[in-house]
Amino acid sequence: MTSPNGTAPAEADRPPLLHLAATRLDTIRNEELPQEVYDKAVLCLLDFLGALVSGLSAPWAGSLVRYTKSTAGGGGVGNGVWAIGIAEPVSVEGAAFHNAAVGHR
Repeated sequence: MTSPNGTAPAEADRPPLLHLAATRLDTIRNEELPQEVYDKAVLCLLDFLGALVSGLSAPWAGSLVRYTKSTAGGGGVGNGVWAIGIAEPVSVEGAAFHNAAVGHR
């Protein structure tokens, strides 16, 4: 994108990327989805939940849960994130690994 005089706009003249992303998400949130898209999204979520249940019952799930729990904490109360099938918050890295492994059995 260039300005009227042919130069690139200054960094300060552009909205932050986070603002652009939030604006787009707000637009999507307020749009009416076609029924076909809605139905497909529901099926994808159900499929993912099925994969999670299957992953949590895998032979290696106990080891994965123990490993992920060992990453708990993350700096005190209110810090940390949630992993599927674990009752306490864990580290961001631990949750990402855990949720990916469980969901991709």
